[in-house]
Amino acid sequence: MSRHVGIATDDLVRDVLRPVLADLGLASPAAERLLVGTAAHESLLGELRQNAAGGRPGVARGIYQIEPWVVDDFARSWLAYRPAWRDRLGAYLAPAPAALEVRLAGDLVYQTALARLLYYRVPAPLPAADDLVGLARYWKDHWNTAAGAGTVEKWLADWRRLVAPFYREAA
Repeated sequence: MSRHVGIATDDLVRDVLRPVLADLGLASPAAERLLVGTAAHESLLGELRQNAAGGRPGVARGIYQIEPWVVDDFARSWLAYRPAWRDRLGAYLAPAPAALEVRLAGDLVYQTALARLLYYRVPAPLPAADDLVGLARYWKDHWNTAAGAGTVEKWLADWRRLVAPFYREAA
């Protein structure tokens, strides 16, 4: 889809990103901007399901478009060796009998904690908060991958269209 369907940028930042990042102890202007830019580009701040290209089933979910296999891999390859982070992330899961795909689509707090930890595991430091090109490249290198269809230019265009007019630097 190519329409903006979703969440007000300032509401997302104020009511979800900042509290979750502060609670995780991973708050920074760069992390905040990277996450809101990721959500703007991946889901247009609201599309909860991504249809994959090439005939693959569309399984990416939520505002960050995280695929369930990514969560499984992350749990096995990173969280399994960091029980404190595993427990912190698990604390964000609402006690509901919902499948992972449903939680990835509907639970903004869990999605945000998961997305931040997925970026946190990357050894490369985050670019400066005011380096939007650097943040877009970081997204491309560590979220979308070199083989992915997303581009730095499109990430920046989505930032300019969906984030910049509404983004509040301070709470």
